[in-house]
Amino acid sequence: MKNLIVMKKFITTTLFFLFLTLMHGQTAEEYFVNGSRKILLNDYQGAIDEGTRAIELNPNYGDAYKLRGNSKFVLKDYQGAIIDLTKAIELNPNDEVAYSSRGVSKSLLNDYQGAIIDLSKALELNPVNSQNYKHRGNFRFIIKDYQGAIADITKAIESNPDDKFLYYTRGLTKKILSDYRGAVKDCTKATELDPYYTDAYSIRGTSKFLLKDYRGGLLDIDKAIEINPKGDYFSTRGLMKIDLKDKDSACMDFSRSGELGESNAYDYIKQYCN
Repeated sequence: MKNLIVMKKFITTTLFFLFLTLMHGQTAEEYFVNGSRKILLNDYQGAIDEGTRAIELNPNYGDAYKLRGNSKFVLKDYQGAIIDLTKAIELNPNDEVAYSSRGVSKSLLNDYQGAIIDLSKALELNPVNSQNYKHRGNFRFIIKDYQGAIADITKAIESNPDDKFLYYTRGLTKKILSDYRGAVKDCTKATELDPYYTDAYSIRGTSKFLLKDYRGGLLDIDKAIEINPKGDYFSTRGLMKIDLKDKDSACMDFSRSGELGESNAYDYIKQYCN
């Protein structure tokens, strides 16, 4: 009788687990693998669904939370991404990628301080990830930690010496700190890497002008306008010409700037041309 009871319990347990297997069909790991494949196919909603199934089977599956969080990030559900990545970090406090992804997600919700904290933790875990230096440098620039931004961007340049954006951003930051020669040098490197990088010409031009290289400054702004006639470039050139006492030509630049939609152009006209 006792053996019969044990046998019945065994059969009941076996049937229960068989039912679970039939109901789910796959293990948490298999759902995770399927989700990873869907990311490779750019099916991010499918990846989220597979990650959710993996988490249902294993609520402590940190990589599944990270997979789902990164997929939500791509779909611009930044708050959802932060929630999932926070769980991934709770389960694996040494996951550099989760900190990095959460940091960038925070930045897109304008939480730059939180982003910097997360990227700093990611860099503690992996000090050679140049992308994290690049991101943190950009966020430090936004919060006006200019010296910190320069330090991070310089670190990023060590691993990415052909990244024009890094040189431009460092040049712009140096200009803000009145290091005009440093700005000229960095923006020159940016234009060497991309001869059509108009913003680099503009920053180099204004930096040269502030160094009293008036001809060089105007030539750079002329080059930027030749490549891309943006309103703010005309305004910049107009202000240079005002300094050089070339009022008529300056006012023509302000007028053209206004035609191109530059919001400050008509303020300059009121101030300098009437």
